[in-house]
Amino acid sequence: MREKYRLFFAAWPSAQMQTWLAGVGQDLQRSLGGRATRPDSIHLTLVFIGDVVAARFDDVSALGDSVRCERFTLDIDTRGCWAHNRIAWAAPSAAPPPLADLVSQLQARVRGLGFEIDARPYAPHITLVRKAERALRTEALPATAQWPVEDFVLVSSQLAGQGSRYNVVRRWACRNDAAAT
Repeated sequence: MREKYRLFFAAWPSAQMQTWLAGVGQDLQRSLGGRATRPDSIHLTLVFIGDVVAARFDDVSALGDSVRCERFTLDIDTRGCWAHNRIAWAAPSAAPPPLADLVSQLQARVRGLGFEIDARPYAPHITLVRKAERALRTEALPATAQWPVEDFVLVSSQLAGQGSRYNVVRRWACRNDAAAT
């Protein structure tokens, strides 16, 4: 058994959506330089927890059981690159209310377990390139896609020489509108 885990909650796209997002990432890499995210690693982080000792793993894993998530669609329609951390990304120009609710529930439960998490307002984005050589102001994507989010996951991350390796350790289904009431 490991001594600690590096954990975060995420929305994990289908293989088809990962392929589409990887194409957006390749376009960004061609124009901005840097290192593209591997397609199988592409995801939307909901709450990053960080290092969790093995004795607390089950506590974190169980907290998703009490979260109520409504299915929603992300319109991936913008891209950009932040100069301060050199991350190029794609994102929805507007976060749907069910996404904000899901993140809020997860943040509250993670804090309730005593973990400190990022206090900045949540800014949904999908990291597609790291160590970009140039910044890019937020702009509309030339082609957009709709990502139907039907579940959320707990991910264990291991740092490696070629970037982090992710393992989905738990998955929770979101409900449709009728089942959420």
